[in-house]
Amino acid sequence: MDLKVLSMFASFGAGRSSLEGNLSWVPAAHKPPAEILEFADAHGVSFINICGAFESSPEDARLRVFNHTESGAPGQASPSWCADTWQGQADAFVRAHTESATWAVSAGFLADLVDPRPFLLALKRFCLESGRAVLFLHGLDAGRQRDWTASQFASFLDASGFHATEEKKQVGCTLRTSSLTKSGYAKFLANLGFSSGLVASDLLLVTTEDASIRPTGGIGTYTANIKAVDPKVSVLFCDIDVAPSVAKDGRTFVPRMFGEQGTKEGFFDGLGLLESLYCILFLLPDLTVVECQDYKSIGFRIVQAKRTACLPSWLTVRIFMHGSIDYVKYGAQDAGAMNYTPYEAAQAIRDSYLFKHADACYAPSTYLSKQLLQEEFGYELANLSITPLPFDLNLVRDAGAISYRKVKRIVFVGKYNQLKGWPDFVQAVEALGEAGQLREIEEIASLGPLSPSQEDRARISKHVAYKDLHLTHGQLIEFVQERVTDSLFVVPSRGENYPFVILEQLLMGTLLVAYNTGGAIEVVDDADHVARFFSSPNPLALRERMAELLAANPASYEAALNESRRRVRQRQVDINQWWSRSDRPSPVTIWPQWDDSRAFDLSVVVPVYNTNFELLEELLHSLRNSRLLPREVIIVDDGSQETYASELLRRVAALLDGRIPFRIHRQDNRGLAGARNTGLALSKSEFTFFVDSDDVLLRHTLETAVAALRTDSSLLVATGFAIHFEDASQLKDGAQALREGWFWKALGVPEARALAVLENQYITANVVVRTEALREFGGWDDSDRSVWEDWAFFSRLAWSDKRFSLIPTAGYLYRNTPGSMSKTYNRYFGRRRLVRNTVGMSRLDANVLYSLVNNAGTGGAQLAGPSLSEKEAELVNFVRSMVQKPRVRRFMVAAYRLYSKVRRVF
Repeated sequence: MDLKVLSMFASFGAGRSSLEGNLSWVPAAHKPPAEILEFADAHGVSFINICGAFESSPEDARLRVFNHTESGAPGQASPSWCADTWQGQADAFVRAHTESATWAVSAGFLADLVDPRPFLLALKRFCLESGRAVLFLHGLDAGRQRDWTASQFASFLDASGFHATEEKKQVGCTLRTSSLTKSGYAKFLANLGFSSGLVASDLLLVTTEDASIRPTGGIGTYTANIKAVDPKVSVLFCDIDVAPSVAKDGRTFVPRMFGEQGTKEGFFDGLGLLESLYCILFLLPDLTVVECQDYKSIGFRIVQAKRTACLPSWLTVRIFMHGSIDYVKYGAQDAGAMNYTPYEAAQAIRDSYLFKHADACYAPSTYLSKQLLQEEFGYELANLSITPLPFDLNLVRDAGAISYRKVKRIVFVGKYNQLKGWPDFVQAVEALGEAGQLREIEEIASLGPLSPSQEDRARISKHVAYKDLHLTHGQLIEFVQERVTDSLFVVPSRGENYPFVILEQLLMGTLLVAYNTGGAIEVVDDADHVARFFSSPNPLALRERMAELLAANPASYEAALNESRRRVRQRQVDINQWWSRSDRPSPVTIWPQWDDSRAFDLSVVVPVYNTNFELLEELLHSLRNSRLLPREVIIVDDGSQETYASELLRRVAALLDGRIPFRIHRQDNRGLAGARNTGLALSKSEFTFFVDSDDVLLRHTLETAVAALRTDSSLLVATGFAIHFEDASQLKDGAQALREGWFWKALGVPEARALAVLENQYITANVVVRTEALREFGGWDDSDRSVWEDWAFFSRLAWSDKRFSLIPTAGYLYRNTPGSMSKTYNRYFGRRRLVRNTVGMSRLDANVLYSLVNNAGTGGAQLAGPSLSEKEAELVNFVRSMVQKPRVRRFMVAAYRLYSKVRRVF
């Protein structure tokens, strides 16, 4: 079965689809077919809810019709809007109409939804909880977003889990009855190649590492351990190049299961990760918790989605702290760690947002969460819990009491970098060798990925025979346990959060030297053991502790190591029991309450300055087609030509055709910022949406924007991704634009204000705002007509501690217009505008700051990185263009991995 049809990136398997939602229009409703009532009678229900282009039947109270072709009045959303949101309203809608009832849903109704999955997921839960069947109909009506053939619709329902228990084909119509049970749905998942136990999965780990798929570090070990102790865990392994076949345990999803992805940037910073998450939420109806690693800030868009009404209100999004960019830098503690590249700075900004705005933060150690992130870096951590990590004890056999012998081997375990203490180890070995303290050592080995430098090899080999080994995790465990009696193991990691490698060594009872810093102390949890076997984090102290243990009689530490091994193992049994959740009841899901009010107090402001009427008409047509009709459209004519004004009135009146009230305000030219401020002053609504006159709204643009502000009361401004285009024909079905990310992927939060001094990291000016609050703030800076009025606007908001956010979903269509203001205006005055709007510092300080950051001849060179020759830049751009193609990218990744293996030999 092809899971690609579950993805918006594949248009849900439809042969035709439209991003704008203008595929078709059904002006008239049909009488419900008699088979619907026959279905209700056969299943013994008192009511049947009919979703589709059908007429209400006053004479039969059993029928409740929800017609997607009906539009709301100005200031209202259409009746179907509640079924088309991931926030949880679809569940509220279904649950409010389920008593003694079931559902009949047309393909046209689902084809009219921007995303049919939230509504179908609510129906899936209805079926699983009530045991009632639902009826699907194809061929009686149509929708505006896509068009399924009968076979395409059947494939989509099959992949969704709604298998046909009965199907009737009539002339022009197919009726399909679907029933779902827990056992049947478990079998459905098994037929897809997943574990049948996923039917009860309530926790999804979102990660870039998984030791069950490929060799990895601590994050992947954590992922594998969680799967070992908790049977209700599922995993999304975020590698867009990994084939679905690598996920062999039946509990792991990879993005390519749901179709080809765009670029890595588009996956994490665009819509790719969220789209994979939506597919998994749709497949696993019991999911209530999504846990993201903090490493590489991969959960940023997920947390942003939860904050802006793009994920269910009942879904808990938590961050597990394995090691953020600040943690990595702090562990290195060298000159190279002082400066952050723009990419690294963006990671730190994402982390700040994640930690503060997630529903919860989990950390394995006090060192990481409190000492480092809170006290040293000043982050706010939402609902922090400190929890030791699980570990699969089946990996390490309990060999009983160990009899130790004189040390004849030294083994380093870790990566060959500063954070893992490799340079310290090499220096300590040299000092021991020069002092003649390695005479009884037969060999030194290192266990780690890749290989050390030839120089380091030579420095060690000068004193003792040396070899570096590249082992799988299982091979590493076996290597250690076979040599535990006569080896000294060294793990001099600097500031690890909760090092699994040390936990493993303790569980195997090794004679271990490590640094007495970071989370290692908490893993041991025994001050006497740390004082006796660990050292201060420097090469001299490491050398002294190694020399002490090399000279010691094994009998002097045998009892202590055996007792430590026994104690740590029993402690881990207790920790694993907690993580298994076998003795803890699952939290009760609190479903949102149904609110049948469709009122949205929203006006739309459109600044106009001699705009091409064809482009303006495209915008006005999209307003008419909007699922939420504004209570008023305010067109601000910013000093257009005299002849333009009369034609503007005629065209607007003809196109809006009385469906939406409008007014045109004409004024002398004040520039785009001034026109927006005029619209802000004229708006009488609680919310105001500003849109440029040559752009195009999507059917859900307005309701999505208002939902974000209603969900997060701290937000003053919000908007979705601006999908770039020049001509509508470029968009085709829109799937390619969404998948490949034809939009600006800025961070879109005020936390990015410092990085925005280098480049704009905010959102576009087509936004929804809280009208009165923005009026009090002062609107846009309209003191001149220079470029970057939106950049300056959001800078002033950010530096004034006002909140705004990108909504990580398709927002609207942004037309790339040659000769637009941003391409023609003088940038000197644009910079002056930015300086004026960087509040909280003098204009002199702001000017110096912008100049230093953006001048390649000063500090900006450190941010910009090394300069490239013309040929080098050409090569970089060529490689970037090639990685846009999935097959080429996978070939390049494979070639690099081969190169890495060959490099180890030399």
